[in-house]
Amino acid sequence: MLKHWKDIYFSLDLIRSAINLQDFLKLIDETRFSKSDIKKAIYRYEKFWLPLCAKMSEDKFDLFEYYPPLDVAWIWHCHLLSPTEYKKDLENNFGKIFPHSCLSYNDILFKQQKTANVWQNATGLSFEHNKPNSIDASYKQFKSKFSYDLIESSERQKSFYYQVFLPHYRSSKFLKLALDRYKKFLFLKKQNQELFIVPCYAIDIIWHSHQLHPIEYNKDCLKIMGKIFPHDDSVNDRSEGSKLVNSFSQTMQLWKSTFKEEFFFSGGMYRGPVPNESEYVKSDDLKLDNYFDRVFLLLIDELSFENEKIAVNISLLMEKIESKESTPSKSNHIKSREILINELEKKFGIELNENEYNNFKLRFKLKKENIIEKLIDIFEYGPNHENGIDSIHLETPFVHNKLSQEIKFRLKLKNLFLPGYLKYTVMNTNKQLNSIKFNFIKRDFEQVNMLDIIDQYKSFNLKDRIKNENNFQGLKACHELKVGKNLITIYNAEILHVPRLKWSSIRLLYDGGCVASAHLIDSSQLPSAAQVESSFVTLNTENERALLVRDRAGDFAIIKAIWLGKKKGTLGHLAVTIFQLNNKPKINLKVYVLYQSFEFILSGLKVHLSFINGYVNLKMIENVCNDDFERVLCISLGISLLHVLLQPKPYLTIDKTELKLEEDLAPYKRRMCPIKLIDINQFSLLDIIGYYDLIQQDNFRDMALSRKKRSNFRQWIDLRIETYNFLTHTNNNLMECDALDGNGCDTCEGNGACDGGGGC
Repeated sequence: MLKHWKDIYFSLDLIRSAINLQDFLKLIDETRFSKSDIKKAIYRYEKFWLPLCAKMSEDKFDLFEYYPPLDVAWIWHCHLLSPTEYKKDLENNFGKIFPHSCLSYNDILFKQQKTANVWQNATGLSFEHNKPNSIDASYKQFKSKFSYDLIESSERQKSFYYQVFLPHYRSSKFLKLALDRYKKFLFLKKQNQELFIVPCYAIDIIWHSHQLHPIEYNKDCLKIMGKIFPHDDSVNDRSEGSKLVNSFSQTMQLWKSTFKEEFFFSGGMYRGPVPNESEYVKSDDLKLDNYFDRVFLLLIDELSFENEKIAVNISLLMEKIESKESTPSKSNHIKSREILINELEKKFGIELNENEYNNFKLRFKLKKENIIEKLIDIFEYGPNHENGIDSIHLETPFVHNKLSQEIKFRLKLKNLFLPGYLKYTVMNTNKQLNSIKFNFIKRDFEQVNMLDIIDQYKSFNLKDRIKNENNFQGLKACHELKVGKNLITIYNAEILHVPRLKWSSIRLLYDGGCVASAHLIDSSQLPSAAQVESSFVTLNTENERALLVRDRAGDFAIIKAIWLGKKKGTLGHLAVTIFQLNNKPKINLKVYVLYQSFEFILSGLKVHLSFINGYVNLKMIENVCNDDFERVLCISLGISLLHVLLQPKPYLTIDKTELKLEEDLAPYKRRMCPIKLIDINQFSLLDIIGYYDLIQQDNFRDMALSRKKRSNFRQWIDLRIETYNFLTHTNNNLMECDALDGNGCDTCEGNGACDGGGGC
């Protein structure tokens, strides 16, 4: 009599088998059999492989030393996952069942090499399924003798790999916990044999691994259950009131009452429907290299100071950010050449890329007898602008991106006035750089009814969460990504926030179709740190958020972030980790709110992300394709989204007279320094995500008040509060003034006016 789940033991190592199973499923996922391939595979399995197993068994061959072609192995796999049907079909046709085991990737390839000759000698057919002679003439008349529908089973099972695809399913620690849950699952079924007990996917991968060893599975089930435990994968309707949904609810209740714990298992639950390739498009017709930055030549045609002999150093200035540990620098010399004015070379030129051409300024370093060396930004000042003892008087307006211009100016150095004349030309060299700048043009966020757009988000599993509520609101904007000097739109960035679900998504659109996406995921998909080894991606739902990035090829990366370092005197920073799901190293970033840009390298691209100017510049350092550009763009937007969601924010209050939300000044009265809203004019990329729209500035207020109804205002306020709760962590929102702990505050003298800076 089984008294406790801990009394359950198995005949094999199910943890190793579960890891090997993922090797096999990955091979199948990469091969992508068509419906025609599956029909032929069933023929090859039933007509050739199983009879070959029967003959080798009679001849005393060790069947564990052989492995079938991959298409046949997949059908065998599907058959084994109905253990009662597998037993019945094989005993009826061959008199016994044949053994099977889960092999690692290397073992599969090694044993297939040995099996290929045996197969070809016995059948006269190609071992590989995609060769012309993989089947014989009798295929057209073939009709299966098995009772189990292997075509339908194959269709159902192909979605299983997506559910167990994330890296933590290879964690021994996670699988050990899953194994314990599988034991509890069997114990629960033993105690309630009349009920349909539903496993989560962490349990399911262990259960599948067990069934794929039919000899051991049957033996263990007879010992534990008194009979073979059937596996019915045909119950997959998740609509409200279905057998699966009702049985799952019943399983959760039984689990809690039996084991005194929740059934929910972080990282091991249903991930949602498998993303359909048809939901994503390819941008093969887009030639991004047509938009790569061009190289221009800045030619100084003439420069004169009324025949004065002055040493001149002509320098090009651009905005440049120093390392993240320093404050943003002023303009830096990045190109320069020293010449004598009377020996000015004809057509003296400085090469510029397209970004520099749109932003350049000229600076002259002048040196004359008895005049100390002085740097002059000749186009920085307007007419009559005084700068200490030196001044610049522009008599002709300077246009920074004009292709050709003649400029007259007067330069004052101490008591010396120097009339000057400059003529320059900017020429296209027809050379290109391997970089492209994407400028974001913001469009307004709008309130949307989620039921009206839900079909666009099938793979995000929103429909089950929204149910059929008619007034389930979201906030949506579709911005433009423009490239080149003429700012041509080639992509759109669609941002969607659903505050009630605490969920957001990004979709990168090309020609109306989605090429890449990123959306928030929770602990149903990611484990906690206690469940896995330190090398695996985890999620602490108290202070972390994570995004899943995917495209037509499937899941590509997980971006996880946490806000760190917030204390008196500093706002802290966003710590970002990018986990690539293609076995490449993870990337760690620190994003400081006071810095206006940062860089990182990903997928063969050097990424320069500018918060202040709202652009992403991508430079190729390896050969890459459109997919890489699109994934990196999505990840760049994802980092900005996590910044908006996690950055500490001030408390807000409702001004019912002015019908607006505003910052709560009450903390000042408590001698506390509240965190202020950032100036969105300084961080336009965060504005693209919706920082300002979602917190204070409201494009929805006019919509809500269009009919002058107070009830509309109340509805609007409810939405604002709901949205704000979604964006704000309620703890650690305030910083104390140093005056409170007796240290004093040099800046505000303890009155809170320093806003948490300068001594606070």
